[in-house]
Amino acid sequence: MDYNAALIQGASTQPSNFYVVGIGASAGGIAALQSFFRNMPDNNGMAFVVVMHLSPDHESSLKNIIQSQTGMQVIQITEMIEIAPNNVYVIPNNMHLLMQNNKINLIPPQQTSGRRIAIDLFFRSLSVSYREKAICIVLSGTDCDGEIGLKHIKEQGGITIAQDPTEAEFSSMPTEAISTGMVDWVLPAGDIPGRLLHLIQNEPKIHLSTENNSFTDSSIQTASGIPDLSLNISSPSDEATISEILRILRAQTGHDFNNYKRATVLRRITRRLQVNLQEDLSSYLEFLHTHPSETNALKQDLLISVTNFFRDRDAFSTLQTYIPQFFADKQASS
Repeated sequence: MDYNAALIQGASTQPSNFYVVGIGASAGGIAALQSFFRNMPDNNGMAFVVVMHLSPDHESSLKNIIQSQTGMQVIQITEMIEIAPNNVYVIPNNMHLLMQNNKINLIPPQQTSGRRIAIDLFFRSLSVSYREKAICIVLSGTDCDGEIGLKHIKEQGGITIAQDPTEAEFSSMPTEAISTGMVDWVLPAGDIPGRLLHLIQNEPKIHLSTENNSFTDSSIQTASGIPDLSLNISSPSDEATISEILRILRAQTGHDFNNYKRATVLRRITRRLQVNLQEDLSSYLEFLHTHPSETNALKQDLLISVTNFFRDRDAFSTLQTYIPQFFADKQASS
């Protein structure tokens, strides 16, 4: 199977009403997984997909290990399956997983050696299918699998988490993830469930409009030069708060985001509220004042790098099928 074509086919067209949590682990990951699921309540409203590096030659006991720590149903995937909340889905040995819309698909690995990519591949497909409802967690491991897929999750507005490297039995994977600068939370494995539950509980309290207009194009400049933001946010005080947030960004970072599309700015501010477990704009503004590092974090979210250079997936997927033909009869010296 062509991984890129499968990812294109898996692009979600409908927003999900629940979060999907992808968990990547390798060496030393069993203890971290046990701690995580031991502290996660059964009726949590999320779905979990565990992607672990397993021996291709031996049947895995991962399903039974996790099942001993949770009352949720733990399913080792044997065929394409529709995902549902309050379930745990586990990768089998010698296979890769792709999320395609609301289903998990099994595919054989394309490479026989080299750097492992099972976690990266699943995280990337999760970002395409679930976008803001995607969460990824990088646990103990000895390589860097997961850091590329994590960037895709971040780009699409999802939540990115790494196990505290000082706790991990093997720190390479979480350390490499953290080095990207795109990890939202660094926590001991047993503390991650509580933070996720707070995220779920806090989300319904956040309501921001995402009208697809720029601030300056859709508002009247005040005498001070700051836009009067008047697009469907719940109250004038919220509009004033957003103006103040943008003013702080401009003053402290030198970046003026007033000309950015409203949808982009509000989506990224909403994401920062979620990450920091803030209930409303006024509390987030106070958080900005009391946590100086948050200003730069918000700036980085607004300036997030694009991990997919070719944005028109269908066009470039078609082009991909023709390019090899152009060089089929060429010699190295041609």
